[in-house]
Amino acid sequence: MNWDAIGASGEVFGAIAVVISIGYLAIQIRESTRTAKLAATRDLFSEFHLAVSANSADDIITEIWLVGVRDRSRLTHADRFRFGQMLYRMLAAFEQQYLHLQENTISSKYFEAQIGAFEATVTYPGVRDFWEANKKIFHDDFQRYVNDLIRSTPETAADEFKPKRIDIDV
Repeated sequence: MNWDAIGASGEVFGAIAVVISIGYLAIQIRESTRTAKLAATRDLFSEFHLAVSANSADDIITEIWLVGVRDRSRLTHADRFRFGQMLYRMLAAFEQQYLHLQENTISSKYFEAQIGAFEATVTYPGVRDFWEANKKIFHDDFQRYVNDLIRSTPETAADEFKPKRIDIDV
């Protein structure tokens, strides 16, 4: 019996087993990463949806939102605070999406789908006014992103503002 040949065969089989184990581990890590991205995307979507849908919770809130996006100064002090809270919550949710995208922890396809809604929001004078007054509470990278978006997106004149009706068939 050639012990050297048996030892060499054992080393070859051991090396093959290590390569297979590493391949399997790589597949598991990739799947775990994909699952984590989907979970983060779902959570961020839920938070953004809650923030946006709060703007139409009832007739009073909707009116505050519609007046505020046109001209924040037309709101009472209390309603300006409510409008600011609604807008802050929406901006903070979008900021989280943006920062997750920068870290590659959410799907870029999801983020790209949200950009249209966000671009439409930053066209409103009341939103731009709020942003200018409060942008320092947001992350520097997000500030640059929103500032660039505002510079590249024309403002909707307050007297031209007409909310679009969106009908959704369920």
